[in-house]
Amino acid sequence: MVFFNRDASSVSKKEKYDVKKTSMIVIDDVLWEQVRLDTGEFGYIGWNSKKHKLLEFKKSVSDKTQKIRYIPMNDGAVESDAVLLPSDAVDYVNEEGLENEIKEFIWKWLDVSDEYREKAAWYVMLTWITDNLNTVPYLRPIGDYGTGKTRFEDTVGGLCYKAMFFGGAASVAPIYRMMNTWKGTLVLDEFNLDRSDAKSDIIQILNNGYQRGKPIHRCNPNDVTKVDTFDPFGPKIMVTRMRFNDKALESRCLTEQMKETTRKDIPIDLTKEFFEGRNQLRNKLLMYRFKTWNKIDVEQSMFIDFGDIMPRIKQTFLPFTVLFYNDKDRLDGFVKYVQEYNQKIVEENASSFDGQLINSYVELLNNGSDDITVQDILDKTILNGGCKSNTNVRTVGKHLKVLGFNEPVIKKIDGKSVRVTNVSNHVLERIKRKYVVS
Repeated sequence: MVFFNRDASSVSKKEKYDVKKTSMIVIDDVLWEQVRLDTGEFGYIGWNSKKHKLLEFKKSVSDKTQKIRYIPMNDGAVESDAVLLPSDAVDYVNEEGLENEIKEFIWKWLDVSDEYREKAAWYVMLTWITDNLNTVPYLRPIGDYGTGKTRFEDTVGGLCYKAMFFGGAASVAPIYRMMNTWKGTLVLDEFNLDRSDAKSDIIQILNNGYQRGKPIHRCNPNDVTKVDTFDPFGPKIMVTRMRFNDKALESRCLTEQMKETTRKDIPIDLTKEFFEGRNQLRNKLLMYRFKTWNKIDVEQSMFIDFGDIMPRIKQTFLPFTVLFYNDKDRLDGFVKYVQEYNQKIVEENASSFDGQLINSYVELLNNGSDDITVQDILDKTILNGGCKSNTNVRTVGKHLKVLGFNEPVIKKIDGKSVRVTNVSNHVLERIKRKYVVS
């Protein structure tokens, strides 16, 4: 396709422009974002970051240097609300006030814990400014039917940047295409990972999509000599009924156990007020993106001190610091929240079988025990109520090996051959950070 544009200096001269469809454009200091007006018309609204100026609605945008004319996406996904776009860019008082507006909206329409409502508000804001981030965690409500998971999608997912909705019956191919096309927030509804034909592909999308620079390659179905490359990076909301067996994927999720609500003030059905309120917030979030998108310095986050917390938790929450690092009070509050969350996870880990074994070992070590055996650890764990009396030494040994303990060494103590185990100091410190409550 070509578009002919008359040169201002020569009326007779025609310039050839390539036409490209896209939902976002950056030309020099201007960011253009696709919107859908209340009239249903598609186009772009721009922000000049150098002049801090909002630019008027345009049906198309031309890059005169590259000779490209950009037109908005209209593949039916927006018409069917499979992809949600703002209709305008509306100013807000400040970032803290915008965060509070999001939390109030969630509270009005959805029943989740206060702690998770705060996380969800942070996540919504984060989805609008992931351009310069290298990692991004996932948001996941989990629960049975009737616990509000679909309402979570509509309320939280519907506020995210270019939310792309997929039902559980969707195949993998359209997910690849939509992510490559829209580069928004993937919202997976009751996705069934038990389907053998889709499980590995979905797991790959979710595992690779957590960190930038991990593309997925697939042979082109129409030409096996060609390879299609898809970029899965980006924020994702996954609505599920069960946890994942994949531990790496599980650790990347900020999870809320959904329960059937007892609140009487939450409307049963979504009303006109809901959709208008959600659209107004999306419009403010677009302005938030405009004001923030090119000011993010990921390097600043590297200097934030979270104290002695688990590396995985630090990696999960580090992206959120871009929301706060210019506001010391909010940043201090966020760091405190992460430290308390870390402590909560350590307490949960300590109560697990592995946690009981580690705490038994540390207790024996602190009591001055030398040449600790696997049997000693087992006996101590049974005494502390951490496992059943019929647990055997072999089971304990396998768990200790996975945790990083060295292979047991046969030693003679008091004339008896025993299996002595140990672990290096640096590995022990890493394990204690995860399983031992300080």
